[in-house]
Amino acid sequence: MPATRDPTTAPVSACRPAACGSGSSGSHEATDDPAAKNSGGPIRRGGTLRAGSPPPPTAVDPVTAYDGTSVALIQLVAEYLIWLDKDFKLVPKLATGWKSDAKAVTWTFTLRKGVTFSDGTPLDSEAVKAGFDRLLDPKNKSSALSAFATILEPGGVSAPDAGTVVFTLKRPFSDFPYLVSAGNYNTVILKKDYAGNFTKSALGTGPFLLKTYDVATGASFVRNPRYWGAPKPYLDGVNVAFYADDQADLVALQSGGIDAQLLSRANLVQPLADAGGISVDRVRGTGVTVLTLRVDKTPQRARSLA
Repeated sequence: MPATRDPTTAPVSACRPAACGSGSSGSHEATDDPAAKNSGGPIRRGGTLRAGSPPPPTAVDPVTAYDGTSVALIQLVAEYLIWLDKDFKLVPKLATGWKSDAKAVTWTFTLRKGVTFSDGTPLDSEAVKAGFDRLLDPKNKSSALSAFATILEPGGVSAPDAGTVVFTLKRPFSDFPYLVSAGNYNTVILKKDYAGNFTKSALGTGPFLLKTYDVATGASFVRNPRYWGAPKPYLDGVNVAFYADDQADLVALQSGGIDAQLLSRANLVQPLADAGGISVDRVRGTGVTVLTLRVDKTPQRARSLA
Protein backbone atom coordinates (compact mmCIF):
# COMPACT_ATOMS: atom_id res chain seq x y z
CA MET A 1 0.00 0.00 0.00
CA PRO A 2 2.19 2.87 -1.23
CA ALA A 3 1.65 6.28 0.29
CA THR A 4 2.50 9.59 -1.33
CA ARG A 5 2.14 13.25 -0.54
CA ASP A 6 -0.49 14.98 -2.64
CA PRO A 7 1.26 16.52 -5.70
CA THR A 8 -0.62 19.78 -5.14
CA THR A 9 1.15 20.27 -1.79
CA ALA A 10 4.36 18.25 -2.23
CA PRO A 11 7.50 19.96 -3.51
CA VAL A 12 7.80 17.32 -6.23
CA SER A 13 5.01 15.59 -8.13
CA ALA A 14 5.25 11.80 -7.85
CA CYS A 15 4.37 9.37 -10.59
CA ARG A 16 4.77 5.65 -11.17
CA PRO A 17 8.44 4.91 -12.09
CA ALA A 18 7.37 2.89 -15.13
CA ALA A 19 5.38 5.88 -16.40
CA CYS A 20 7.99 8.53 -15.76
CA GLY A 21 9.85 9.37 -18.90
CA SER A 22 12.64 11.31 -20.51
CA GLY A 23 12.68 14.98 -21.35
CA SER A 24 14.39 18.27 -20.62
CA SER A 25 14.97 19.27 -17.01
CA GLY A 26 13.12 22.15 -15.40
CA SER A 27 9.37 22.68 -15.26
CA HIS A 28 8.40 22.89 -18.91
CA GLU A 29 4.93 21.66 -19.73
CA ALA A 30 4.83 18.37 -21.63
CA THR A 31 1.95 18.44 -24.09
CA ASP A 32 3.46 16.03 -26.62
CA ASP A 33 2.66 12.85 -24.71
CA PRO A 34 -0.72 11.05 -24.63
CA ALA A 35 -0.32 10.43 -20.89
CA ALA A 36 -1.13 14.09 -20.34
CA LYS A 37 -4.70 13.45 -21.45
CA ASN A 38 -5.27 11.15 -18.48
CA SER A 39 -3.20 12.94 -15.82
CA GLY A 40 -5.68 15.61 -14.83
CA GLY A 41 -3.49 18.30 -16.40
CA PRO A 42 -0.31 18.87 -18.35
CA ILE A 43 2.68 16.77 -17.29
CA ARG A 44 5.55 18.84 -15.97
CA ARG A 45 9.07 17.65 -16.68
CA GLY A 46 11.92 17.74 -14.20
CA GLY A 47 12.37 17.36 -10.48
CA THR A 48 13.56 14.54 -8.28
CA LEU A 49 11.22 12.16 -6.52
CA ARG A 50 12.22 11.50 -2.90
CA ALA A 51 11.10 8.14 -1.54
CA GLY A 52 11.58 6.25 1.70
CA SER A 53 11.95 2.51 2.21
CA PRO A 54 13.33 -0.06 4.66
CA PRO A 55 16.96 -1.02 3.92
CA PRO A 56 17.19 -4.18 1.79
CA PRO A 57 17.91 -7.23 3.98
CA THR A 58 20.06 -8.91 1.31
CA ALA A 59 22.20 -7.95 -1.66
CA VAL A 60 20.42 -5.95 -4.37
CA ASP A 61 20.91 -8.57 -7.09
CA PRO A 62 18.24 -9.14 -9.77
CA VAL A 63 18.96 -12.88 -9.79
CA THR A 64 18.45 -13.54 -6.09
CA ALA A 65 16.59 -10.53 -4.62
CA TYR A 66 13.17 -11.14 -3.13
CA ASP A 67 12.45 -8.19 -0.80
CA GLY A 68 10.32 -5.23 -1.79
CA THR A 69 13.03 -2.58 -1.53
CA SER A 70 15.51 -4.45 -3.74
CA VAL A 71 12.84 -5.21 -6.32
CA ALA A 72 11.78 -1.54 -6.46
CA LEU A 73 15.37 -0.34 -6.91
CA ILE A 74 16.05 -2.91 -9.64
CA GLN A 75 12.86 -2.01 -11.51
CA LEU A 76 14.02 1.60 -11.86
CA VAL A 77 16.99 0.35 -13.89
CA ALA A 78 15.91 -2.89 -15.58
CA GLU A 79 12.73 -4.04 -17.31
CA TYR A 80 10.73 -7.17 -18.11
CA LEU A 81 9.48 -8.72 -21.32
CA ILE A 82 5.98 -8.02 -20.01
CA TRP A 83 4.68 -5.57 -17.43
CA LEU A 84 1.55 -6.00 -15.29
CA ASP A 85 -0.93 -3.19 -14.84
CA LYS A 86 -2.83 -2.52 -11.61
CA ASP A 87 -5.41 -5.16 -12.56
CA PHE A 88 -2.66 -7.73 -13.27
CA LYS A 89 -3.26 -7.60 -17.01
CA LEU A 90 -0.31 -8.31 -19.31
CA VAL A 91 1.20 -5.21 -20.92
CA PRO A 92 3.90 -5.44 -23.66
CA LYS A 93 7.24 -4.02 -22.53
CA LEU A 94 10.50 -5.37 -24.00
CA ALA A 95 8.41 -7.93 -25.85
CA THR A 96 5.86 -6.47 -28.25
CA GLY A 97 4.00 -9.74 -28.74
CA TRP A 98 3.89 -13.42 -27.87
CA LYS A 99 2.04 -16.51 -29.05
CA SER A 100 1.96 -20.22 -28.38
CA ASP A 101 1.47 -23.34 -30.45
CA ALA A 102 -1.80 -25.24 -30.24
CA LYS A 103 -0.62 -27.20 -27.20
CA ALA A 104 0.69 -24.20 -25.24
CA VAL A 105 4.11 -25.85 -25.07
CA THR A 106 6.12 -23.67 -27.46
CA TRP A 107 5.94 -19.93 -26.81
CA THR A 108 7.42 -17.40 -29.25
CA PHE A 109 8.18 -13.83 -28.16
CA THR A 110 8.95 -10.89 -30.46
CA LEU A 111 11.33 -8.29 -28.99
CA ARG A 112 10.87 -4.54 -29.25
CA LYS A 113 13.13 -2.95 -31.85
CA GLY A 114 15.49 -0.08 -31.14
CA VAL A 115 16.04 -0.85 -27.44
CA THR A 116 19.52 -0.53 -25.95
CA PHE A 117 21.02 -1.09 -22.54
CA SER A 118 22.22 2.03 -20.76
CA ASP A 119 25.79 1.50 -22.07
CA GLY A 120 24.54 1.50 -25.67
CA THR A 121 24.55 -2.28 -26.21
CA PRO A 122 21.51 -3.31 -28.30
CA LEU A 123 18.94 -5.58 -26.70
CA ASP A 124 18.74 -8.88 -28.58
CA SER A 125 17.46 -12.42 -28.11
CA GLU A 126 20.85 -13.70 -26.97
CA ALA A 127 20.71 -11.42 -23.93
CA VAL A 128 17.21 -12.64 -23.10
CA LYS A 129 18.23 -16.28 -23.54
CA ALA A 130 21.32 -15.80 -21.36
CA GLY A 131 19.17 -14.21 -18.66
CA PHE A 132 16.75 -17.10 -18.44
CA ASP A 133 19.56 -19.65 -18.66
CA ARG A 134 21.05 -17.84 -15.65
CA LEU A 135 17.79 -18.04 -13.70
CA LEU A 136 17.33 -21.73 -14.54
CA ASP A 137 20.81 -22.73 -13.40
CA PRO A 138 20.51 -24.08 -9.82
CA LYS A 139 24.07 -22.92 -9.07
CA ASN A 140 22.90 -19.28 -9.22
CA LYS A 141 20.27 -19.84 -6.50
CA SER A 142 17.74 -17.65 -8.26
CA SER A 143 14.61 -16.76 -6.34
CA ALA A 144 12.66 -17.42 -9.57
CA LEU A 145 13.83 -21.02 -9.95
CA SER A 146 10.92 -22.51 -8.01
CA ALA A 147 8.40 -20.68 -10.20
CA PHE A 148 9.69 -22.51 -13.28
CA ALA A 149 9.79 -25.97 -11.63
CA THR A 150 8.00 -28.60 -13.76
CA ILE A 151 7.41 -25.96 -16.47
CA LEU A 152 10.71 -24.74 -17.93
CA GLU A 153 14.10 -26.39 -17.53
CA PRO A 154 17.69 -25.55 -18.60
CA GLY A 155 18.03 -25.74 -22.38
CA GLY A 156 14.41 -24.76 -22.94
CA VAL A 157 15.17 -21.26 -24.27
CA SER A 158 16.40 -20.58 -27.81
CA ALA A 159 17.18 -17.51 -29.92
CA PRO A 160 16.47 -18.31 -33.60
CA ASP A 161 17.19 -14.70 -34.63
CA ALA A 162 18.09 -11.41 -32.97
CA GLY A 163 14.48 -10.35 -32.45
CA THR A 164 12.86 -13.66 -31.48
CA VAL A 165 12.99 -15.77 -28.32
CA VAL A 166 11.41 -19.22 -28.11
CA PHE A 167 10.52 -21.01 -24.86
CA THR A 168 9.91 -24.75 -25.12
CA LEU A 169 8.13 -25.94 -22.00
CA LYS A 170 8.18 -29.32 -20.30
CA ARG A 171 4.39 -29.41 -20.33
CA PRO A 172 1.47 -27.30 -21.56
CA PHE A 173 1.04 -24.11 -19.54
CA SER A 174 -1.45 -21.52 -20.74
CA ASP A 175 -0.38 -18.84 -18.22
CA PHE A 176 3.31 -18.94 -19.15
CA PRO A 177 3.48 -15.20 -20.10
CA TYR A 178 2.87 -14.37 -16.43
CA LEU A 179 6.02 -16.30 -15.48
CA VAL A 180 8.19 -13.98 -17.60
CA SER A 181 6.37 -10.81 -16.53
CA ALA A 182 6.88 -8.38 -13.67
CA GLY A 183 4.88 -10.79 -11.53
CA ASN A 184 8.01 -12.97 -11.39
CA TYR A 185 10.34 -10.31 -9.96
CA ASN A 186 13.68 -11.85 -10.96
CA THR A 187 12.95 -12.07 -14.70
CA VAL A 188 14.23 -8.56 -15.47
CA ILE A 189 16.32 -8.52 -18.64
CA LEU A 190 20.04 -7.95 -18.07
CA LYS A 191 23.06 -7.89 -20.36
CA LYS A 192 24.30 -11.23 -21.62
CA ASP A 193 27.52 -10.97 -19.62
CA TYR A 194 25.94 -9.95 -16.30
CA ALA A 195 28.06 -11.43 -13.51
CA GLY A 196 26.73 -9.81 -10.33
CA ASN A 197 27.72 -6.58 -8.52
CA PHE A 198 24.52 -4.87 -9.67
CA THR A 199 24.94 -1.91 -7.33
CA LYS A 200 28.42 -1.23 -8.75
CA SER A 201 27.55 -1.69 -12.42
CA ALA A 202 23.80 -1.50 -12.88
CA LEU A 203 23.09 -1.79 -16.60
CA GLY A 204 19.54 -2.13 -17.84
CA THR A 205 17.03 -0.89 -20.41
CA GLY A 206 14.95 1.02 -17.86
CA PRO A 207 14.20 4.74 -17.42
CA PHE A 208 16.87 5.47 -14.78
CA LEU A 209 20.56 4.94 -14.08
CA LEU A 210 21.84 4.03 -10.62
CA LYS A 211 24.14 6.89 -9.58
CA THR A 212 24.98 6.06 -5.96
CA TYR A 213 24.20 3.25 -3.53
CA ASP A 214 24.93 2.94 0.16
CA VAL A 215 23.52 -0.05 2.03
CA ALA A 216 23.03 2.09 5.16
CA THR A 217 21.62 5.33 3.77
CA GLY A 218 20.00 4.79 0.37
CA ALA A 219 20.34 5.12 -3.39
CA SER A 220 20.09 7.83 -6.03
CA PHE A 221 19.07 7.54 -9.67
CA VAL A 222 19.25 9.87 -12.68
CA ARG A 223 17.39 9.86 -15.97
CA ASN A 224 18.62 7.40 -18.60
CA PRO A 225 19.27 9.49 -21.74
CA ARG A 226 19.15 6.34 -23.90
CA TYR A 227 15.75 5.20 -22.69
CA TRP A 228 13.70 3.76 -25.55
CA GLY A 229 10.43 5.07 -24.09
CA ALA A 230 11.16 8.78 -24.71
CA PRO A 231 9.81 11.31 -23.83
CA LYS A 232 9.78 9.35 -20.58
CA PRO A 233 10.99 9.51 -17.88
CA TYR A 234 9.70 12.95 -16.98
CA LEU A 235 11.64 13.10 -13.73
CA ASP A 236 15.28 14.12 -13.57
CA GLY A 237 15.89 11.48 -10.94
CA VAL A 238 14.80 9.47 -7.91
CA ASN A 239 16.38 9.49 -4.45
CA VAL A 240 15.55 6.63 -2.07
CA ALA A 241 16.36 7.03 1.64
CA PHE A 242 16.54 3.93 3.84
CA TYR A 243 14.71 4.01 7.17
CA ALA A 244 15.27 1.07 9.51
CA ASP A 245 12.31 2.22 11.62
CA ASP A 246 8.77 2.33 10.16
CA GLN A 247 7.84 5.29 12.34
CA ALA A 248 10.82 7.31 11.12
CA ASP A 249 9.78 6.58 7.53
CA LEU A 250 6.25 7.75 8.31
CA VAL A 251 7.42 10.92 10.06
CA ALA A 252 9.55 11.78 7.01
CA LEU A 253 6.43 11.44 4.83
CA GLN A 254 4.30 13.53 7.14
CA SER A 255 6.91 16.27 7.45
CA GLY A 256 7.58 16.51 3.72
CA GLY A 257 11.08 15.05 3.99
CA ILE A 258 10.09 12.45 1.40
CA ASP A 259 7.36 12.43 -1.23
CA ALA A 260 6.48 8.73 -1.21
CA GLN A 261 7.06 5.39 0.49
CA LEU A 262 8.12 2.40 -1.58
CA LEU A 263 6.72 0.07 1.08
CA SER A 264 4.04 1.13 3.54
CA ARG A 265 2.63 -0.48 6.66
CA ALA A 266 -1.12 -0.55 6.11
CA ASN A 267 -1.96 -0.08 9.79
CA LEU A 268 0.25 3.03 9.94
CA VAL A 269 -0.76 4.83 6.74
CA GLN A 270 -4.46 4.03 6.51
CA PRO A 271 -5.40 6.51 9.28
CA LEU A 272 -3.52 9.21 7.34
CA ALA A 273 -5.33 8.70 4.04
CA ASP A 274 -6.51 11.97 2.50
CA ALA A 275 -5.20 13.96 5.48
CA GLY A 276 -2.30 16.37 5.61
CA GLY A 277 -1.69 16.17 1.88
CA ILE A 278 -1.09 12.39 1.99
CA SER A 279 -2.83 10.01 -0.40
CA VAL A 280 -2.83 6.24 0.03
CA ASP A 281 -3.15 3.94 -2.97
CA ARG A 282 -5.12 0.76 -2.38
CA VAL A 283 -4.70 -2.12 -4.81
CA ARG A 284 -5.80 -5.74 -4.83
CA GLY A 285 -3.22 -8.21 -3.57
CA THR A 286 -2.30 -11.69 -4.75
CA GLY A 287 -1.62 -13.24 -1.34
CA VAL A 288 -3.26 -16.52 -0.41
CA THR A 289 -3.53 -18.63 2.73
CA VAL A 290 -2.58 -22.24 2.05
CA LEU A 291 -3.72 -25.17 4.22
CA THR A 292 -1.66 -28.27 3.51
CA LEU A 293 -3.13 -31.70 4.27
CA ARG A 294 -1.63 -35.16 4.08
CA VAL A 295 -3.48 -37.38 1.62
CA ASP A 296 -1.41 -40.56 2.00
CA LYS A 297 -3.06 -41.68 5.25
CA THR A 298 -6.62 -42.34 6.29
CA PRO A 299 -7.97 -39.66 8.65
CA GLN A 300 -7.98 -40.84 12.26
CA ARG A 301 -10.83 -40.28 14.67
CA ALA A 302 -10.03 -37.54 17.20
CA ARG A 303 -9.45 -38.82 20.71
CA SER A 304 -11.97 -37.89 23.35
CA LEU A 305 -10.61 -35.71 26.15
CA ALA A 306 -13.26 -36.97 28.57
